[in-house]
Amino acid sequence: MFRPLLAVVASFLILVPSSQATAGSAAGSTVFRLRGSFVPDSFAGGSGPGWSVGGGAGWRLNSSMLLTANYDRVDLSDRQDRLIQPLTLQLETRFQPSRRVTPHLMLGAGVYRREEWPQIQEVPVQVPGSLPFGESNPSRSRESLFGFTYGLGVSAPVSKAVSMDVGISYHQTLDRDLQGTRSHSTVLSTLGAGLTYSLP
Repeated sequence: MFRPLLAVVASFLILVPSSQATAGSAAGSTVFRLRGSFVPDSFAGGSGPGWSVGGGAGWRLNSSMLLTANYDRVDLSDRQDRLIQPLTLQLETRFQPSRRVTPHLMLGAGVYRREEWPQIQEVPVQVPGSLPFGESNPSRSRESLFGFTYGLGVSAPVSKAVSMDVGISYHQTLDRDLQGTRSHSTVLSTLGAGLTYSLP
């Protein structure tokens, strides 16, 4: 379960020291992001299909490192008809920032608020003197779980202050809620694009 996460952490430990050698010019600037994503069905073992919209705000630690706070809304059209709202902190490292197209690697964690509506079950009811009709009694569950995310992508400048981002990210929650109650984990992957605006 955690082997892919450990591989990403190891990559950060190896690559971050080398990326900081180019640090300096953009340190301290603030960024804002808007993004939209598609959630493929069963991609990398995840739930789907669905879609996601979100955004975030961040702070450049140096020219190669970015720390962001993020909110997303993920709507899944699966058997549980789920709504997931990740609230995460993410650390992003960029490589070869002098080139026009810049690859980046992201690692984050936070709270995943989840709501689920099981599929409505139609139960035939017969009332004397009338035709059968259906009744439904869907139940809704709400819980908050700790989860992590990692991903990779590329960025390209659109203007001096705006860049376009394209990438893939993976999300997985633990199988217990924040109160320690046994639950089930959610796994999903997103393919998305967005814009990043940098303040001077």
